[in-house]
Amino acid sequence: MSGKINNDDKWEVTGETLGYMISRIQERYQESLSEGDDDFNNGRKLAFYEVLDMIKNDLEVRGYSLDDFK
Repeated sequence: MSGKINNDDKWEVTGETLGYMISRIQERYQESLSEGDDDFNNGRKLAFYEVLDMIKNDLEVRGYSLDDFK
């Protein structure tokens, strides 16, 4: 995976766009906490957590915080 989006729209990811995407993931994570306690839902909770943790770590090594994108 090259990390580039290959489309005709030439979509630019801005800080505002990134903030929106992070907030959607955070919202879904919070929603998942109230869902059932079975293997599927527990896997979803873990997946949302792992994605947020990865984004947080990538931002922190660049001098940012998740809070910078709220």
